[in-house]
Parts: sequence; structure tokens; C-alpha cells
Amino acid sequence: MKIVTLNGSPSGRNGNSQRMIDALVRAETKIGFQPAWHHITLADCETSRALERMRDAQAYIFVTGTYWDSWGSPLQKFLEEATDTEGTDLWLGKPAGVIVGAHSVGAKGVLSRLQGVLNTYGCLIPPMSGAVLTAANQLALAAQKTTWGLHLDFWSEADLPVILHNVCVSANGAADYRGWDVDRADPKAIWVDF
Repeated sequence: MKIVTLNGSPSGRNGNSQRMIDALVRAETKIGFQPAWHHITLADCETSRALERMRDAQAYIFVTGTYWDSWGSPLQKFLEEATDTEGTDLWLGKPAGVIVGAHSVGAKGVLSRLQGVLNTYGCLIPPMSGAVLTAANQLALAAQKTTWGLHLDFWSEADLPVILHNVCVSANGAADYRGWDVDRADPKAIWVDF
């Protein structure tokens, strides 16, 4: 199964988005699939070449940072220039995962909007196939002092195998989806400590 990752960050291969892609590839050892990976760094690739490399993919995973409440400019340029492919076999029914990074806030809106755009292009959005990974989450997880399960509600690298699994089973036409861990014991816990 060919999975194409699209790095939409202006930093290209030198930023956090690339590190997220590297972690996603490492996650394949936890899911029972061995995808054939094809990576596209949109900052370094013309749209026509990216579309050509996407042609025979079974699934896509888009990775971008958050820039002024939106995705990276290379991804925006790509989406604008690929508009004429909307609703074609390049997109129709192919599962798409989305991972969005940020320093602290705004990325959840970017995630939801990007999933909506990809669905409009024709992609299938599998359950639990998108995540927000932030510096704030990483700091909070590293400094965790509580014994209650709030940390389970923070997206983290541990959720990447779930995203990859759900994209892969969708590409195979299966419905054997997985869920990630969440705080089910005390989701209404008081965490404001000021």
C-alpha cells in the first residue's frame, strides 16, 4: 500500500513537521501494516510534480504547522493550484490523515478546516485520523504531576499509530478502526489551579 505524506510546512525537511512524519513512519512497527512511503515536501516540489507522485497512492497523510491560524503557505499554494483535480480519482475515496503542529494554540481549528477541505476534494476522513501535536502538550506531558488521567486527553506521539492504523484499514476497505486512550475515569476533573 502506497501512502504519500505531504509536508506543508515552510520549514520543509528542517522543521517540526518533518519530525512528526519521521515519528509516523516509526509507528508502522506498531500497526501490522508495512506501507510503501512516498514523501513530498511541498516547499521543494512543484504542484504538478506532487500531483504526479500522488497519482497511484492509496492514502495520504498531510502534516503542517500552524501559521497565523492556518496551515503552511506551501500547503495553501498546493491546495489552490490543485483545485482542478477536486473530485477526480486522485482524491475520491482515498483516506486522508492530518497532523497539525503548533506552539500552543490554534491548531485544532486548522485540523478541522483542513479535514473539511480534503473531504471536499473527495477524500475519506477515517475516524481518529487527525491530531494536534503542540509544544504546550509536550511540556505538560513532561511535567505531569497528577495521578488522574487528564494526560490521556492530550494528543501525543502515542496517538500516531492509531492515525496510521485507521488510514491503512480505510485504504484496505476494512472497518477495523482503533481508538486512542482518553480520560474515561474522570473527564470532568478540575484542572484549573489558580
